[in-house]
Amino acid sequence: MSVVALVGAQYGSEGKGTIAYELAPEFDIHVRVGGPNAGHTIRHEGHDWKMRSIPCGWVNPDAFLVIGAGALVDVDLLQDEVLAIGQKTGMELRRRLLLDPKALVVDPVRHHQFEGDIHGEAHRLIGSTGHGVGPARMAHMARTTFPGQAAWSKINHLSEYQQVLENRGYHFDDTAAYLQGAASDERDILIEGTQGSGLSLVHGPWPYVTSCDTNVAQMLVDTGLPPGALTETILVARTYPIRVAGHSGPMFKEIDWGAIGVEPERTTVTDKIRRVGMWDEDLVKRAIAFNQPCSLAITFLDYLFPGCQGARERHELSEEETLWLMETEERLDTKIQFVGTGPSATKFEVVRL
Repeated sequence: MSVVALVGAQYGSEGKGTIAYELAPEFDIHVRVGGPNAGHTIRHEGHDWKMRSIPCGWVNPDAFLVIGAGALVDVDLLQDEVLAIGQKTGMELRRRLLLDPKALVVDPVRHHQFEGDIHGEAHRLIGSTGHGVGPARMAHMARTTFPGQAAWSKINHLSEYQQVLENRGYHFDDTAAYLQGAASDERDILIEGTQGSGLSLVHGPWPYVTSCDTNVAQMLVDTGLPPGALTETILVARTYPIRVAGHSGPMFKEIDWGAIGVEPERTTVTDKIRRVGMWDEDLVKRAIAFNQPCSLAITFLDYLFPGCQGARERHELSEEETLWLMETEERLDTKIQFVGTGPSATKFEVVRL
C-alpha cells in the first residue's frame, strides 16, 4: 500500500499534472483536492487537457477517481469535463468517479460574480483568478451560502445537488471513510495537490496568497486520511517559477519570456500571460521544510537546457544537464526522482532518475 501526495513547491503551475499523468498507471485511486481556480494540464494521446475538477489519473481506465470533502466544485465545469472526456476518448468517468456530499460548491453566479472574475478588485489587488473560490470558502466559514448573509443559513454543499447528479449517473459517499478503508486494504492512492507551497494562506507572503494552506498537511485534512497513512510526498518544482498575471506578489529576479527563448505561457484559468522569474532555491528549500518530501520532480528542464526537450531516458540527458541536476540535488539535500523535459507529440515527457 502507498499513499503518495504531489505538492507544488512554488506558486503553482509546476507541472503536477504531468507527474500525476506519469504515475497514473501505478495507482488504484486518484484524489483531487482544491478548487476550480487551479488547472492541471496534461497531454493525452496528442490532445491537451486542462483539468480543473477531475484528477489527471482519469487516463488510467482502471483507476477510481475521488473528489473529497475538502474540495470545491463548480458543478457545470465538472459536468463539462466529464462529457468532454467521454466524447473524445470514449471513457465514461461517472461509473468510477466518487463525490463527497460535503464538498463545497462554487456558485457561478453568487460567488463568481461577487469576486468579479479577472475584472474584479481581488484580481486587481492580489492577482486572484476571480472565480469565486475565496468567497465560497468565506461563506463556508461563516456558515452561510454567501458572504454578508446572516449566519447559520443553508450552506452550498454538493449534497444540495446530489439528487440531480445521481440522476445523471454520478455516485456519492463519505469519501474519507472510503479512502481510509482503501488505505487499510493496501490499495495505492495518489493525492493531487493544488497550486503551490508559496501560495499558502498560512505561510505565504500574505495577502498575495490563495484562500487555504497548500502544503501536504492540508491535503490530508481535505481527504480525511490520517498523517500516518502517508507513505511518500513528492515535491514538484519548475526551473523557472511563475506567478499569475498582474499584481500577484513578490517574485525572485523576475524576467520576461524572451530571456528564456520560449513562447509566453498563459494561465489555465484566466488565459493571461504569466509572470516568470529565475530559479529560486530558497523558495524550494522552504517548501521542503514544510513538506519533508521523499523526492523531487524538476519540470521544464527543457527551458533551462533546450537540447533535452522530449528526452525520455536518463542516457538522453547531456553531461551538463546531469551535472546541474546532481548539484541541485546536493544543495537541496533531496533526491530528484523525476525530470520533466517538455512536450512530445503524444504527451509531456518525464525522465525517471
